[in-house]
Amino acid sequence: DEDGVSGFMNAELTFFAIGSLLEREFGERPGHTPRLKAFNNLLGTPLGRKPYSAGKKAVFPRERPAGRGSVGAMRRLAPILLLLGSCVPPVRPVGPGPEVITAVEGMYGDLSARRWDALEAHFLPEAALVFATPSGPRRMTPAKFVEMVRKNVEGKEIFEERMTAGSVRAHGDLAVVWSSFEGREGNGDDVRTWSGVDAFTLVKVEGRWRIALIAVSQDPPAPAR
Repeated sequence: DEDGVSGFMNAELTFFAIGSLLEREFGERPGHTPRLKAFNNLLGTPLGRKPYSAGKKAVFPRERPAGRGSVGAMRRLAPILLLLGSCVPPVRPVGPGPEVITAVEGMYGDLSARRWDALEAHFLPEAALVFATPSGPRRMTPAKFVEMVRKNVEGKEIFEERMTAGSVRAHGDLAVVWSSFEGREGNGDDVRTWSGVDAFTLVKVEGRWRIALIAVSQDPPAPAR
């Protein structure tokens, strides 16, 4: 993104500025060998080598100009280091996403385990569920929803519904979750499956995320084979 590119370019420019200052102060650049100047080669032989010293480089340290001690160098480096620090993106605080997902998964868990009282406790007193159907939206209270599911799964050995993927958006004590789900119910080999999306709206009350609304959109049944 633009912020990442800008931060990278600023860091590159700052590193270059630091390298230039180090080279001016100490005659070296970070990551490079000292440069060989013509005046470092007393006899002018190639590659800075002196006669009778095979394999050795005649590298002479530069004289440090007066007033350019380590303290002065650090004073000149200080603003550049501050600039480099400004290139690092700030650490963003972790949002409530994990605990919101945990709350939603807890609702699916109580539903699948047929813990009806615990299931209803996930909802606020005035909460609602709205089902998008071909004939129009169908609204019901959490109590009515629990009653309907309890009746439908009676006598079924298999029943579960779980979230397969979810995303969270939160602001303060308000959160919304887009949850893809899959479910199944039945006995033995006679098992019906379904899938769809639950759109949750949750509010944090006394430290707990509770459901204010679930809008449900179920996928069309798969064609018979």
